[in-house]
Formats: sequence, structure tokens, C-alpha cells
Amino acid sequence: MAGPEHGSGPETPAGAIPDAHISEHVRERLDEDPHLEDGAIDIDVKDGEVTLSGLVDHPHDKQRAEECAGSVRGVVGVRNNLRARPHPVPPQSDLA
Repeated sequence: MAGPEHGSGPETPAGAIPDAHISEHVRERLDEDPHLEDGAIDIDVKDGEVTLSGLVDHPHDKQRAEECAGSVRGVVGVRNNLRARPHPVPPQSDLA
């Protein structure tokens, strides 16, 4: 009588890091960065390629998030679909 095989999820090539583990490590890296808002970035991983989506506070945060994701072992590429939140323009001063 054969039982279910251990680890019967999607197969990964020998030595490859499972997408779920990559996703966890990318989340940890993003959460460790003090300039990025916790949990505001969605992460999807397929065959080692990370897709980032959501909103960040500043345009340079898009690059920070991409660098964090790309530094994780097992990541083969990063698709950066992040958008910077629009910031209201401060009213002009009446001082002229």
C-alpha cells in the first residue's frame, strides 16, 4: 500500500529553490528595509522570477524594492510593477 509521496507539490529542478521559499525570503528582505512600508508590496514568484506590485511612497523606493528582491538567493529575475503614490503639491506661498 503506497501512501502519498513526501513533497508532492510542483517539481523544481535539482538544486533549485522552491518559489514559496523565494517569496518568503523576498518578504523578509523587504520587511527589513526601514524605508519600505511593511506589507505594501505584493510578491509573486514563478520559476524564480519575482514580480513586485503595489504602491510605494517614493519613486526611489521602487528601485530599493527591486534591489532587495534581486539580492535573494534563487531569484533569476525581477519584474518591477510597483507604482509611486502621487503626492499632493503643496500650495504656493503667498510670499513673493
